[in-house]
Amino acid sequence: MKLEIINKKNIGTKKETLVFVHGVCHGAWAWKNFMDYFSTKGYDCYAMSLRGHCNSEGQVERSLR
Repeated sequence: MKLEIINKKNIGTKKETLVFVHGVCHGAWAWKNFMDYFSTKGYDCYAMSLRGHCNSEGQVERSLR
């Protein structure tokens, strides 16, 4: 199964790596502004869209009964 993962490499002195995980009804896109900010502070940033969200696989189609 493929998950959508976006990243933003650090700008400046390298620090730790940050991983952003979204909540319900969101995706990796929700962290873009945070990733822009933290990358300028030296952090490598990664965000993923969990299974069934945004461009990740695993969406289940449900029929209404």
